[in-house]
Amino acid sequence: MFIDVENTTAEGPLMEVLRGLAIDPKKEQVELTAVGNWRAVPPALARRLASLGAKLVHSAPAR
Repeated sequence: MFIDVENTTAEGPLMEVLRGLAIDPKKEQVELTAVGNWRAVPPALARRLASLGAKLVHSAPAR
């Protein structure tokens, strides 16, 4: 599952959507990947997604 965190930086609504999907890690294997510019995303959201096992991928261009 891919999440574009640059367009979804509000933690509450994003967690509500993830809960609504009702994914049971004991019954199904799901890889969660969160993509975005991690300099623009709240650190608390990054930590929360990482705690769920998400791979955090930085998408901003290199300088």
